[in-house]
Amino acid sequence: MGVIDQQRENLTHTLSLGDEILSKAHQEAVPIMRRWLAVLRQRMDDVDHWATNFEKNIQVCLLIDLVAIFLPIQIPFSMESFC
Repeated sequence: MGVIDQQRENLTHTLSLGDEILSKAHQEAVPIMRRWLAVLRQRMDDVDHWATNFEKNIQVCLLIDLVAIFLPIQIPFSMESFC
């Protein structure tokens, strides 16, 4: 299990605790609690999005390296800015 999966489990547990607290919270505290729970969800979504993009970029760079090893051709653009 990766670090992100562990953090996702922690987030799930935290959100369930937050929902439990929210059900018992004073009505003036409800909007604040909902906002913080939404922030937690959004941050995890941001991390998931970043990790997915990072993984795709790594795969593309590895593929380019493999192609360069087996087919020694000149690439018409600089890959340093991409990889």
